[in-house]
Amino acid sequence: MVIPNQDEKSIQTKTGRFEPLAGALSVLLSVYMWLNLGPMLAYQFTKVTMEDEILQAYLVANIPFFAMAFGLYLSMRFLMRTTVKHIITDKKNLDWILMLYSGGAYLVVAALFTLAHALLQPEKFHLYSGDIQDLLVMIPLVLIITPIQTTSEEFLMRCLPSRLFKKGRLVANTKSILLVSLFTALLFTLPHLSNQEMQHASQKAAVIFYYALFGFGATFISLKTKGFEPSIGIHAANNLYIALICNYTNSSLPSRPLISSTAPVGTFWDGIQLLLGLGSVTVVLYRMKAFKRK
Repeated sequence: MVIPNQDEKSIQTKTGRFEPLAGALSVLLSVYMWLNLGPMLAYQFTKVTMEDEILQAYLVANIPFFAMAFGLYLSMRFLMRTTVKHIITDKKNLDWILMLYSGGAYLVVAALFTLAHALLQPEKFHLYSGDIQDLLVMIPLVLIITPIQTTSEEFLMRCLPSRLFKKGRLVANTKSILLVSLFTALLFTLPHLSNQEMQHASQKAAVIFYYALFGFGATFISLKTKGFEPSIGIHAANNLYIALICNYTNSSLPSRPLISSTAPVGTFWDGIQLLLGLGSVTVVLYRMKAFKRK
């Protein structure tokens, strides 16, 4: 057996390559931490007495994702021996501008849909009228915790699975991108079927379509840019918008938003909004010349 020297190890770390087996074991470890350690910790936290019940509900909902993030950290450190940057992108550096522009384009569409819906059915939308201090306490926590939650989901359900096919690298040709995007659509949809939105949906098929489209579309866009900056930006923007701007009845992410909606959840209008949101991201990235050729 040939033992690699320090220079070879350094080169391996810099390229970010890892064996598919290490990636698969990393996914399993992170899922185990998320679905076992996470619920146990969340249950213990429900026993803590807090005056702010909404804040406590928000924290309980997010605790399992801290367990997921811890599993991902252990995986990167000891199984894959790679870095956050190499999980996210094949580009030389993380493209923060790409991430921000993707999230921003998505947010514009979400805000326009909320505005249009509120104008058509104003009785279903209510501005926040609670204690301002409670709101101010929650905002910074959401700005920190929700991106951790969404990025952890991105790593587990999109970034790592997409790297299992080419020894840690991303596929480049369109056929492979389509197949990987379909694979992540399945991985993204299945765990989300237990969400409150599915249980209280007006049209369950619409919710399934929404999750599958989110899993497929954001992966396809990201792989075309050779990195997952777009999907990370889109996912963070989506959940931050729900938590801070406009949340709805029976949400899986309890929060204290500026606007509360009692409109029906789980309709095909949600899918249309997502489709237009992903379309707006595509247009913005195309104009930025972010899509890479083979």
